[in-house]
Amino acid sequence: MANNKISIFLGAGAESEYGMCNGNDFKRDTILCEGAADFLKNFNNNNERFNKVTNSKFIRSDSTNILYQSCKELNDSDLNDFKSLIGSNEDRNTIEDYAKYRKGEFGGDENKTKRNTIKEKFKILYKEKVYNPIAAGKTPEILKYLSFYSTIDSDFNYLRLPDIYVNECNNVMKLYFSAYLSILKNIVSKRCYKDIVKKGGTINKKDFIEKYEEKIKEIADPTKDSYYKTIKENINSINCIVTTNYTTILDSIINDSEKCIHIHGEMNKFEDLYSKQIMNGEDLTEDSIVFPYIAIQSGVKPVINEYQIERYHKAFDELKKSKIIIVLGYSFSSDDEHIISFFKSLLKGGKHKIYYLYYVKDVNNESDKIFTEEATKKLTSIFAELSEKIEVKILSGHKSFKEHLITIIEEAEVM
Repeated sequence: MANNKISIFLGAGAESEYGMCNGNDFKRDTILCEGAADFLKNFNNNNERFNKVTNSKFIRSDSTNILYQSCKELNDSDLNDFKSLIGSNEDRNTIEDYAKYRKGEFGGDENKTKRNTIKEKFKILYKEKVYNPIAAGKTPEILKYLSFYSTIDSDFNYLRLPDIYVNECNNVMKLYFSAYLSILKNIVSKRCYKDIVKKGGTINKKDFIEKYEEKIKEIADPTKDSYYKTIKENINSINCIVTTNYTTILDSIINDSEKCIHIHGEMNKFEDLYSKQIMNGEDLTEDSIVFPYIAIQSGVKPVINEYQIERYHKAFDELKKSKIIIVLGYSFSSDDEHIISFFKSLLKGGKHKIYYLYYVKDVNNESDKIFTEEATKKLTSIFAELSEKIEVKILSGHKSFKEHLITIIEEAEVM
């Protein structure tokens, strides 16, 4: 068969077998920001511009919009779970009243007192259920439902003028280093991690990248049963692999960097604060002021560099060439509207077939239909009528992935 008929699109679930964090853990770690300020300073040679940066959490007592946006963006199932964590009926009524207020339903001078009461009750609810637990260092279950990153999206704008907007840029950089640490802590040893976040330490950038790549080679065992091993075994039948993951585990296993396209960045690359150029680890100097080249979970993904634009263009170009796209370990999060837009464009063309592999733990034949309907409902809420062009297949692990992939390859051979 021609090897351009099948492409694979990967999300975080594809790396779970290597101990990498899932989306919720990534969000939690990024918000808590444990050690990120020290890592930022150590990696950038303790440059004086970072003197005021602290390890404070990325959440403020007045950021009530976090709670509002979370309620607005959750699907029905998640919203019900979210509200059950909020607590009493009175608390849920507070959320509903606040949503009505934001819609303008309590306008006019006669409702001024009511509006103020609603806003105050909502602020108290936010502080009690969201801010106070997180500020105290806890990780409440409600955290996984929060639409947090919109509170910092506006700060991306300040990256244009880093010497004028020092504090704002430093805040964005700290956010990136915090997200980076969430992944890194699953790769390096505890001793190495402590050195990285040690207060007043220094990090030799080139040594750091060298050690990271050595560790990735250790992790990327090509004999380990995994999704990536199955991909490697069938690599000649695959046109390209587009991944939102940051590690280079897959690259190391398949040993074909041309076929693996990272659209959300790579752990061994960094972005220069001033030039906005993407730099390989070996090209960094001790005086470089950089932040990790990764795309954090955010409502917007700022594309401000030629390399980033090229990655997105190549990914979309290669996906367009394929007749079949397999989606593995990816959940179509609302934080990734740019990717959802990619798939909508592909589906509108009418030439593509997409298999969405929906992971379910402990699946059995009796539950297949239920889970398929659940996944289909989710896709319909995202893609509307275009979801009819996406076929759901239930996934229970790398063994079932292998079975699905072989079947899909056989289907492609007769296309």
